[in-house]
Amino acid sequence: MKTISKNLDYYMELPYTVVIEPDEDNDGGTYFVARILEIPDCMGDGDTPAESLESLAIHKRMWLEAQLADESYIPEPQQKFSGKFNVRVGSDLHRKLSKTAAMQDMSLNQFVTEKLAEAVGNP
Repeated sequence: MKTISKNLDYYMELPYTVVIEPDEDNDGGTYFVARILEIPDCMGDGDTPAESLESLAIHKRMWLEAQLADESYIPEPQQKFSGKFNVRVGSDLHRKLSKTAAMQDMSLNQFVTEKLAEAVGNP
């Protein structure tokens, strides 16, 4: 059985979730911030999305090196999803969702799945 060495290279290759968002500076100009969702303190910025990714790569390496040196916890991206999760909603919303699903001749699960897919741009 092969043992995985969790060194800097291991963590640098993990498929972390990267988000790039525009922001405004004090003069009203736009710049971009790239961040890793699994590592909230790890961000980079730049005048373009590409520059923010380059900055993020530098900060990611520095952050990981510091965590490894301190033998601190380093989160890893979740790579497998079961397709199941529980959501609690109020009884009024539950009723409205159930009625709307029934009016569309769908199960509640099917209706909610469709709406969640639409919300993340995956119709």
